[in-house]
Amino acid sequence: MLSYAIVGSGYRSEYYARIARTYPELFRAMYLCRSTEKAMECPGQEISSGSFPWK
Repeated sequence: MLSYAIVGSGYRSEYYARIARTYPELFRAMYLCRSTEKAMECPGQEISSGSFPWK
């Protein structure tokens, strides 16, 4: 299984997310978004929040 991070929530990130959703046995995608609101727009993904040193 290949894991990768999708940075941002723009139109290009949807292409990589679609690949991971189509082939869940081969790919695992994680989102890195600026805000929880943007992360909620990413369909089919679990949302977790944490504290980061730069906040």
